[in-house]
Amino acid sequence: MLTFRYHLVTLVAVFLALALGIVVGSTFVGPSVVESLQNQVEDVSDTLDARKAANDRLTAQNDALSESLLDASPWAGDTRLDGRSVLVVADRGVREEVVDQTDLLLQQAGATVPGTVWLDRSFALDDEAEQEALAEALGVPRSDAASLQRQAWRRVLRDLSQGAQPDGATQALIDAGFLGFSPEGDGANQLSDLADDQFQVLLVSGADSDLGSSDHLEVMADVLVAQGQPSVVAEDRRDRRDDERQGEVVALVRDDPQRAAALSTVDDLGEISGRLAAVLAEAELGQGVVGHYGDGPGAQGPLPEWPGTP
Repeated sequence: MLTFRYHLVTLVAVFLALALGIVVGSTFVGPSVVESLQNQVEDVSDTLDARKAANDRLTAQNDALSESLLDASPWAGDTRLDGRSVLVVADRGVREEVVDQTDLLLQQAGATVPGTVWLDRSFALDDEAEQEALAEALGVPRSDAASLQRQAWRRVLRDLSQGAQPDGATQALIDAGFLGFSPEGDGANQLSDLADDQFQVLLVSGADSDLGSSDHLEVMADVLVAQGQPSVVAEDRRDRRDDERQGEVVALVRDDPQRAAALSTVDDLGEISGRLAAVLAEAELGQGVVGHYGDGPGAQGPLPEWPGTP
């Protein structure tokens, strides 16, 4: 049996051999070899310094471009959504500052955007108690999670199009803890301001969603497709390449031909360019154009083509 003492003796022997090798090597290696090695080390160090300097320049250029895009975004979207209403719905766990900035940019483009309707963790309906509670809030029999989510989402869309009455489905789901609402801006910032049969939807999620999976998004996306509701599905993507859920949100649309033909997508809402893409994609939908934007798999490009681009 291999004991701790055996491993300890083995490790000591390895380190003694390594030390002996260094001593012997330094004794017999000639000055020319040492000088050559020193020159190689200096060359590598110079190369690393040059690359760091280049990276610093590129970072500064990228920051400057981002700042310019931030300044230009309100102008780029100006008046493109005049007379439109946009319902922004986001999963809890998505970065609030990203969604708030998107709301503001939509407003600057002329859209009526009262704020954000948040899907709380319980909307995942992972257990029977949550299913029972949602069924009670809607006044319907309890069924499976997908069926209940479908009924709830349809009822919310209809309720908001009719002015979000205090005794409507949206308020009932807020009171029951399935939805939340955060107003944005000083103008039209009540859910009743969405009273419009033709309002558009921006559905936001990401790998940090508190709901744990994208199952509810598939249900909601299919309702939007079935109802012909002009919509954009956007992902708040973080730079974490080891997260297997990264890209999952837009993939559920882009990988399905029927959804991809009816719903636009943006895979980088966390970036300034992504938020501008979401605004322009909403504007395109008013003209019957569906597009997929960002830099992930299936994207046509970072932004929709500018009007008049050949």
